[in-house]
Amino acid sequence: MPARPATPPDPAAEIDAAIAELDLRIKEADYHDDPIGAYLRATVAGIHAQRLMRDDIKASLAAAVEETKQEIQQVRLPVAKADLDETVRRAVQQMDLVLSMRALRLQRAAVAGAVVTAVALIAVGWLMADWWRPRTDIAGMACRDQDGGRVCSVWVTPPSSRKR
Repeated sequence: MPARPATPPDPAAEIDAAIAELDLRIKEADYHDDPIGAYLRATVAGIHAQRLMRDDIKASLAAAVEETKQEIQQVRLPVAKADLDETVRRAVQQMDLVLSMRALRLQRAAVAGAVVTAVALIAVGWLMADWWRPRTDIAGMACRDQDGGRVCSVWVTPPSSRKR
């Protein structure tokens, strides 16, 4: 008996499993006050947005096909090949226009998502670098961060022996 090929995994189930794993990592990040949680939330939001856009495109294609079917059913006379070709050409042009508009919206949404992600990453980096905490140095002192604290030092020149 020949071996049956393995059934390919369901993409929707794989995506759901990945989102569930990301949700678990977000909870862990929140528990440990890890700033990577914001990035993980943005990633999950991006996955959901991509799913919505994919479903929107599928719905647009289904609507265009249904509209074409209705147009064909409305015509009761025998259709000449040229008329049928013209109807199909118009339907394809309409689908192309709708898909082009959807692709433009998708592109704009991707750019906006990239901007939001970049801002989130900059904010995470800013928070991790402690830039919000003011660093005030005492005049004339050289200060630096060391071992989790602030170390300041002053260079003092000893008095010359001629002034005595």
